[in-house]
Amino acid sequence: MLKRIRANHPHVAVMVLTQYGTIETAVEATRLGATDYVTKPFHVDELQSKIDRLIHTIEVDQGKTMFLREQLRTRARIRRSDRRFSEDAARVQDGGPK
Repeated sequence: MLKRIRANHPHVAVMVLTQYGTIETAVEATRLGATDYVTKPFHVDELQSKIDRLIHTIEVDQGKTMFLREQLRTRARIRRSDRRFSEDAARVQDGGPK
């Protein structure tokens, strides 16, 4: 099921909750893209802590993504401005508009 979730929804965070957890299944789940792994029985505080950590990680990742997108937009604006400046400078050197 984890493979299918990751294939169809790669940006969704998945936490595996299982009754029969082993180190091997935890490693396999992580390898397949699970964000975290919880075995039953669990303490509610432990689960809440893992969920809080997952939410924090998602928020940090979204913040980084927004920051990088803004950097790309800024660089694109700078490149367009540089290109216009170069074109204007070339026209001035050629004697202005024709």
